Amino acid sequence: MASDFCAPRIGRSEVERTYTALFSINDLSVRLDHVLADGNHVAVRFRVLGSIGGQRFEVPIADFFEVRDGLIVYDLGVFDNAGRPCRP
Repeated sequence: MASDFCAPRIGRSEVERTYTALFSINDLSVRLDHVLADGNHVAVRFRVLGSIGGQRFEVPIADFFEVRDGLIVYDLGVFDNAGRPCRP
């Protein structure tokens, strides 16, 4: 789940779709602020920076993960989506 999703994205193909879109930004960079881990549960606060159409952006994100057998089984990304409508 993420702040701009209309519904959970489930399965490997949906995870790939989500991250492929993010990593398609040519000058994308991530600045890690904090990581907390407790067993299989991880909380991360970071900032995504880049530009789209010549416009620079920086988005602070809090992400909460659960990992089992080396795979992400839960991922909730929380950020200010500036009131944009959700994306299917």
